Amino acid sequence: MDAFPTSRGSRQAVGDTPSLRSRKSRVALLLVASVLSGCATHRGQSLADLPAKHSVRAERLVIHSDSPIEKKSPIITELAELRLDILSTLNLPESKRPVVVYLFRDERRYTEYMRERFPSLPVRRAFFVGTASELAVYAYHGDNLATDLRHEYTHGVLHSSLKNLPLWLDEGLAEYFEPPRDRHHVNEEHVARLAAAVQGGWQPDLERLEQLTSVGEMQAMDYHEAWAWTYMMLQSDNGDAGKLVDYVHACKTEALPQRLSQTVASTLTTGKTRLINQITSLDSGVKAAEGVIPAAFERPSAGKASLE
Repeated sequence: MDAFPTSRGSRQAVGDTPSLRSRKSRVALLLVASVLSGCATHRGQSLADLPAKHSVRAERLVIHSDSPIEKKSPIITELAELRLDILSTLNLPESKRPVVVYLFRDERRYTEYMRERFPSLPVRRAFFVGTASELAVYAYHGDNLATDLRHEYTHGVLHSSLKNLPLWLDEGLAEYFEPPRDRHHVNEEHVARLAAAVQGGWQPDLERLEQLTSVGEMQAMDYHEAWAWTYMMLQSDNGDAGKLVDYVHACKTEALPQRLSQTVASTLTTGKTRLINQITSLDSGVKAAEGVIPAAFERPSAGKASLE
C-alpha cells in the first residue's frame, strides 16, 4: 500500500548551533510499500499498544490518547479551526476521511511504539503517515505538542483531498499553517534564516526546489524557502494567491500537473524579487518585536519566560 509519512524532529543544517538544532524542525519521509505491509496487524503487535484508553471524536478528527481529553479541549478547538482555515484558504471541499491522532502520554512510550512499528524511521517528535486506509498522526504530550499537531494535522487535511501535491509545496503549506493563528502564518525561524541568507547573496530558486522529489535531498534552507514561496503567494494581492490555489486544485485532478514555476513563468523573475523584499520587511518587524513578551507568555518569578 502507498504511504506518505512526514515527521517532526531534528533537521540539521551546516552551520547550525546547538541551540538552533534543538529548536523545532521536521523532515518528510517517503516509505516504500514493503515497510507498511501488514498494516492492519501492525507487524503482529496488538493495537492495544497504540493509545486507546480514551477517544474523542469531532468533525473529521479522531483522537485516541493515553490520557483523558475533553471534547472541549483547546487542542480539539484549535485543530477544528485549523481545518476550516486550510479548506477556506485553498478552497478545498470537505473530505469524508478523518485524520486520526494517536497521542501518547510521554516521549518514551511514543518512541518505543514508533521503533517497533516503523523500525526504519529515525527518531522524530511526531509523524504523519498517510495510507489508503488511514490518515494518521503520531505524537506525544510535550512542550512542542501544539506546534507538532498543527504541522502534522495540516498534512492530514491536505492528503484527505490531494494525492499529487509536490513535496516542496506539501511542506510549504504545513509550515504556513503551523504557527499559532495570532502569528498570521509568520514563522520567525524561517524569516531569520532567510534574511541572513539574503544578506549573504542567496537567491530564491523555485525551479530547483521543484526538482526535489526525495526528502533525503531536502535541507533546512529548502524548508525555509518552501514556506517563503507559499507565504509570499498566499499573502499577495496581485493574483498570486489565486494562481497557487488553482495549482493546488490541479494537484487534485491531474495525475501529472505542471510545475508551479511553469504556471507562473511570466512573473517568476518579479516573484523572486517580491519574495526577497517580503523577507526583508518581515525580518525588520521580527527584530523590532524582540524583547516583547506576547500575551501568551508570562514571566515566572525566576525571570524566565514560559508558555502557558
